[in-house]
Amino acid sequence: MAKRIRHCLGHCPTTVMDSCARTRLFQFALARHIDTLYVQAASLLDNPLHHPALAQFIALAAGHGLQVELLAGSPGWSLTSGTGVPATDGHARALQVAAEAVAFVAALPNTAPKPTALHYDVEPHQLWTAATLNATATAFLTMLGSVQAQLAGSGLAFHADIPFHYDNKLVTIAAVTRPLHEWVIDAIDGVVVMDYRDTTAQIVTQGQTQVQYAASVGKPAVLGLMLTSATPTYTTFFEEGPTELETAMALTSFALDASPATQSGWTGFAVENYTGYVAAMQQFWPAAMAQWLPCGPQAAVLNKL
Repeated sequence: MAKRIRHCLGHCPTTVMDSCARTRLFQFALARHIDTLYVQAASLLDNPLHHPALAQFIALAAGHGLQVELLAGSPGWSLTSGTGVPATDGHARALQVAAEAVAFVAALPNTAPKPTALHYDVEPHQLWTAATLNATATAFLTMLGSVQAQLAGSGLAFHADIPFHYDNKLVTIAAVTRPLHEWVIDAIDGVVVMDYRDTTAQIVTQGQTQVQYAASVGKPAVLGLMLTSATPTYTTFFEEGPTELETAMALTSFALDASPATQSGWTGFAVENYTGYVAAMQQFWPAAMAQWLPCGPQAAVLNKL
């Protein structure tokens, strides 16, 4: 039996606090068979005055059958002072947000719906060079280990995004050399592979190594696909439209479920992102999408997850 398709979408904090934008998001998610929302949450966690709105959003999402992961991250979080750019201590910021997430969950009533994971999108490859790859990747892995330890006992899983090309980045730690995707998957509870291509063959070919490894160590893997306007155009389904995206999902699902090496690790798809999904559907299915027009100027500024 094919696994369910999971679309995971995100949005800016404004949507968390705007009742109209929340309703539109939940209705859209249900209409597209989405079961998980990745919510850009760092600024919400930073400000305790926003915690009630975030808690209410999570509760309302649960009432619609939707899970919520708290998304945060920046490339600089992979570094500590003196290891690269920026010079500030990114590890401290990563640990601060983790501590805020733990405190937020601990303060919720026992019976209240809770976020299922803290989810980091850090992407240290944006900072490294060939000369600094090993040091930057090692610092990144140190940060992941520290955050994982901080989340212990909180009830929050720890998920992270990695691009598909980490399978060809070799990293040596304590005289052991392995592909970076293996180091990362070992350090976290679940992975989203940013598998940004627009054909089934490329999606399967580029993502299957990470999914196979996740399956071998009992970790869930999600494949991330893009539906925003982006260049190069072969990284996104924006030009092809949502029908082609969902066809590729179905064919990829069939391929991964057919292989014993991937079927136990792969758990669905993550679509980048809510804004792009709505925009693409308005372009290709304008009559059907009239009901999803933004509630107002703030609700229209929906951010990357």
